Amino acid sequence: MRSDWRNTLNLSLFVYTDACKEAHLVGLGVYFHGYYCTIRVRGFLARLHITHLEFLASCVGLLLAYNTCGTSKIVLQVDATSAVCSMQGRAKSDVNRLIYEVLTRQPSWPELAYSAAIGHIPGPANVLADAASRELYHVLNEWASLMGATFQPLPAHLAFDFLSKVETYLCRMLTPLAVSYTHLRAHE
Repeated sequence: MRSDWRNTLNLSLFVYTDACKEAHLVGLGVYFHGYYCTIRVRGFLARLHITHLEFLASCVGLLLAYNTCGTSKIVLQVDATSAVCSMQGRAKSDVNRLIYEVLTRQPSWPELAYSAAIGHIPGPANVLADAASRELYHVLNEWASLMGATFQPLPAHLAFDFLSKVETYLCRMLTPLAVSYTHLRAHE
């Protein structure tokens, strides 16, 4: 995936993603072209570190945009630099490497890898994706009225297949590592 998004401003679709991890809520948010999606994360995925959730949100955003709008000409905007590196296949985290493996197995990946681009956006400028990740619908409505637009929610179930694959793969790959590490520590 390219990082030279400034040279590809003629691309048709900018996608903004964010993640939230607070005591009462773990969520992923996506905003693009008048659409937004809020996904409340539960179970194993909810225990992931925020940097992993940020990358997961960017993967979900990329796939949602592609499947909704049918274009691979996407500029993904994220506010976590670790997600930028991970999306380019340079993840420093084992968890993000595993998430990237699941992403690259998606049928749309060959086209997206070639034509999509990714860039970093400062956190304070990522207002709409942040609001979606935190379920702050009043903020989305305020921005929509300021823009003279109507924002349409995307059904979260569009991302559930990918999230289910990620959760299954992470559980399968990480659980033996955690068990063997605990076993080693117990015998020191």
